[in-house]
Amino acid sequence: MTSFAYVLCSANSCTRVTIQDGEWCGDIGDLGAHCAHMISPAERDLNKQQWDDLRFGQVCAASSVYVNLKTVLEQLCANTNDCTYEQVQAIQQFGSRLDEFRSRAQLEHEDQGAL
Repeated sequence: MTSFAYVLCSANSCTRVTIQDGEWCGDIGDLGAHCAHMISPAERDLNKQQWDDLRFGQVCAASSVYVNLKTVLEQLCANTNDCTYEQVQAIQQFGSRLDEFRSRAQLEHEDQGAL
């Protein structure tokens, strides 16, 4: 599994923090969900039944939650200069994939409303 390791320092001490490459899924209505990993480029589509099975017991959040996390990670990278170019690109690319999730879900919602 891909992960980021960061060293965070305060006035008193430093600590290493690892961010795992978790999968995030965007609900696309009757089509199921589109999932992508936070760091690696892996993506997959789930049909409605697969999505219903997978999401049972999961915690859902608005896309703004990820946007806030992404902003913190970008600030961390900028302030510490401890992220590689590839890590920064991975964070930005996942943000772009999240935008695609929202667009795809919006189109699905509009299509269902037209029926």
